[in-house]
Amino acid sequence: MKTKTRRHERGIALIWTAIFLTVFIGFVGLSTDIGYSLLVAGQLQTAADAAALAGAQTLAQNQAGVGAEAILIAGFNKAAGQAVILTANNNNSAAGDIVLGTFNTTTRVFTPTTTGPNAVKVVAAFATGTPNGPLGLFFGPAFGVNNVNISRTAIAITQAGAGGGAGFLLLSPNGSPALSLTGNGNITVQGGNIVVDSSATQAVTLTGNGNITATSLDVVGSYKTVGNGTINGSIDTGAPAQSDPQASLPPPTVTNNLGTVSLTGNQSATLNPGYYPGGISLTGNGSLTLNPGIYNLGGPGLRITGNGSVTANGVMLYLSGTAGISLTGNGTVNITPPTSGTYNAMAIYQDRSNSTADSLTGNGSLHIDGVIYLPAAAVSLTGNGDTLGSELIAYTARLTGNGGININYAGGTKPPTAGSTYLVQ
Repeated sequence: MKTKTRRHERGIALIWTAIFLTVFIGFVGLSTDIGYSLLVAGQLQTAADAAALAGAQTLAQNQAGVGAEAILIAGFNKAAGQAVILTANNNNSAAGDIVLGTFNTTTRVFTPTTTGPNAVKVVAAFATGTPNGPLGLFFGPAFGVNNVNISRTAIAITQAGAGGGAGFLLLSPNGSPALSLTGNGNITVQGGNIVVDSSATQAVTLTGNGNITATSLDVVGSYKTVGNGTINGSIDTGAPAQSDPQASLPPPTVTNNLGTVSLTGNQSATLNPGYYPGGISLTGNGSLTLNPGIYNLGGPGLRITGNGSVTANGVMLYLSGTAGISLTGNGTVNITPPTSGTYNAMAIYQDRSNSTADSLTGNGSLHIDGVIYLPAAAVSLTGNGDTLGSELIAYTARLTGNGGININYAGGTKPPTAGSTYLVQ
């Protein structure tokens, strides 16, 4: 009897051992498959990140080449021992492997579009219906699970268009609009971007038939067009705000009091640098020459009307107190900035606490080189092919009339900032 009992006990032990071994092997297999799946998921994420970044960098240069570049870079990465394959998405379907769109950095929403995109979304996957197929498992088939679907997504954004800096920067954080074009006027920034810091939904408005031409239009908020106006260049909505590049520039200390100068009729004058507490005005048909140096203008600032001419070479105009600048005449105005020193390349500098509105109007004879810096002021622009500096910084701006304003960006007083590309998801 004891022998039979022991045999029975050994038989039960063998059964339980087999059961435990089966369960143990199942857990080991499950852990192995989970670990393998997580490894492949990480490899897919790396491939998606690399492809999205490459696509975004290409977007700033050549929108049509984004897909090919993303496919190429994804293929340099391996997952589960094989190259990651992406499928071209020529129709920009929202469900595609490579999708162009706009990414709003405030709401963190990606919207597929081929009109002014600023971001590229990439989905790398081992899944049914993809070139890579679903991921095969090692132990799963023993439990009726042969494979799993795994996908990873990355979104990369590009800023500052094709690498130019801000040739036209508007600092208002909530202007609605901060930049407006009415009528048939045109704003052209050669070699640079237009950057609008306003987060308003109508931070930029175009009414009528006016045009904006720049490497890119970068807007923290969004824009609205009414009529036939166009924006030539990439459009980047939801862009990060750009800080004032001249924020550290100190105000000049010019105190030698030279009074007030008011020229009327056919009067002409040649002036020296200094402090003009009552400002300088030319309202007739005469001429005004400013010798090189810094002019601290108080009172109404600089006022030019009529048909008079102004020549100011090597000059910086500093608008202190409540002084503004109003160039509204039909004469010829030529202003060039200093070429060395603290105020190198700075043509007009309005004090940061001075919000007096400014008006720059020309009829093809207004030419200002260098930086026009009006950080707290609203500026009204009207021209007919006039040149307004190598960089224009203001609080808000409004272009009216039928003419055109040109800004020939040359990096201002600082070198151009390179475009940046980075992952946002």
